[in-house]
Amino acid sequence: MHQCTHCQKTFEKKRSLSAHRCSQQQHYFDEYLHEHKEAILFDYVNNKVSILELSLKYNLSYPQVRLFLKNENIPIETWTDPERRKRRVAKIKANWMEAYGVDNPSKLAHIKEKVQQTCKNRYGVSNGTNAPSSKIKHFILGTSVEPGHQDKFTKYRTEVSVLTKINIQQLIFEGICYYSGVNIHKTGPINDVFRASVDHKIPIIIGFNQNISAQEIASVNNLAWCARLMNTYKRAMTEEQFRASGIIERFKKYESHLRKTS
Repeated sequence: MHQCTHCQKTFEKKRSLSAHRCSQQQHYFDEYLHEHKEAILFDYVNNKVSILELSLKYNLSYPQVRLFLKNENIPIETWTDPERRKRRVAKIKANWMEAYGVDNPSKLAHIKEKVQQTCKNRYGVSNGTNAPSSKIKHFILGTSVEPGHQDKFTKYRTEVSVLTKINIQQLIFEGICYYSGVNIHKTGPINDVFRASVDHKIPIIIGFNQNISAQEIASVNNLAWCARLMNTYKRAMTEEQFRASGIIERFKKYESHLRKTS
């Protein structure tokens, strides 16, 4: 048997007790909420304490806290709210740091060893991207160098990188993305999709595969300021291929949405 702690009524099933709407219990909670009203509202609005955490802190049920906030005309954050997502991710990372000393399980030594062992068992190499079949597929797609030329490409890419850092000083920044025409900036988080990024119009990988000199690939004429997301999506495409892909139009269509969430 299950008994209501307020009116002492008994029920055979626990779910019947859960569905029970006790007037004495409601009166008790009304007084309790009135007593702790300011503290609950301050925690939720100013301290960004979640509804679940509030229910645990004040010994209330989740629906009771939610209904209370709704009656007080307080906007309820949803799982899709950017700020809530950021806080949630930050909390998860903090919990991982506290428990395991890393902010992501993939950084744990035994997880890394298991991933490497799995790759070794399946492909004969400790890193899946180094598998022969994977390298050949990426070379066919034009996103990687021909197998056996990695060392030469590494030297080529390093030379391009050094020359690019020198030549970028001559590249005029006007705050406009070369590809999409949207406004970009040099400040802010490194992962901001509208943060300014320098792109090589002819990609480094194409320059290497077509025997174009590092000096030409790193020249000012081949450099352009663009939004970080544009640089990421362009990858190994030429400027002509990228402009014909439709990515730029879709990016511009959802620009306002991306600015709200970035």
